Amino acid sequence: MTDSPLALAFLGDAVFELYVREAALAEGDLPVRKLNEYTERFSGAVKQAALLDLLVPLLTPEEADIVRRCKNAKPRRIPASCSAAEYCKATALEGLFGSLWQSGRQERLQELFAAVCRRHTDS
Repeated sequence: MTDSPLALAFLGDAVFELYVREAALAEGDLPVRKLNEYTERFSGAVKQAALLDLLVPLLTPEEADIVRRCKNAKPRRIPASCSAAEYCKATALEGLFGSLWQSGRQERLQELFAAVCRRHTDS
């Protein structure tokens, strides 16, 4: 187990992607092109930063602390496709998902991901 913010984000990236892909498959028997279009709604630092903003009011103090630590991590490179602030927020979202996964809190992961999906489609 790790508590390194960037390692948690590394794990959380895969966890978040898995949840997105499962949600895409739950939409029904869609062609691969439609599945990819669905997953693009949640992909990239800019979109993930916006998703974190939707989740912040729902977080417990412990989860907010994880987000804060991961948001303050110092990545080596920031992609040109986003700002440093957006990249740090995306890292924080992934770090939260990685931490919850690592601690076996799948029910909470499902809860937060469902909230992201609901709020993302409402906005």
